[in-house]
Amino acid sequence: MRALGDLSSGAFDEINAAQVVVSVAMASFCRHAPNHGKSVAIRPFSDETLLRPGETSRKRAATLCHLGRHNFDPAALKVVPEWPLVYWWDDEFLEAYIVTPKLAESSPGRFGANTGNNARFTRFAWEPPHLSLVRVRAALPLDATARIHGQWAPYVLGGKGRVWQEPLLNVIAWQNAALELKTSIEHNYGTSAIAWKLANADHYFQPGDCFHSTRKRV
Repeated sequence: MRALGDLSSGAFDEINAAQVVVSVAMASFCRHAPNHGKSVAIRPFSDETLLRPGETSRKRAATLCHLGRHNFDPAALKVVPEWPLVYWWDDEFLEAYIVTPKLAESSPGRFGANTGNNARFTRFAWEPPHLSLVRVRAALPLDATARIHGQWAPYVLGGKGRVWQEPLLNVIAWQNAALELKTSIEHNYGTSAIAWKLANADHYFQPGDCFHSTRKRV
């Protein structure tokens, strides 16, 4: 790849920039032996003005002035898993990425519990009696008895716009070590399904971070 034009939304007068489902990018490839020369990418827009009127005219002017220009080496980006085209990473940032410990290596993500029937097995935290919740300070070990006999345990259903710290919003039925939930899973999906519907159970009731595999931006 020798050149890339990242125009995002608002690249055509005929299409309103607010129609963010229409995103435009242009790429130029050259068939020859690999060399160590830099490729060029241009990103002639700002996220702050992307949806405002006149975006196409701003893109034309910015392209002519080479605003948002980045020089990058596509081969150098191979150090990033799955080789994404993060052309805006300069050499200094890329070097910092290489030497920085990766979260996926030190704390790999693990899939959690999937009830298959949230209406039955989950509640808002204020619905059950307060003393029926499994509660423990993060710095203290959780007593095994609490895991078994607590009727409701904290449960993260999804971000839904919340950031940084998840409040105690949802709980999952956990009496007798989730016996009712396990019985439902076994009845609907078979005994072997318990292992993948309640995946990575050895990591339950431990401090950790929850995240989605797909995000609009970081």
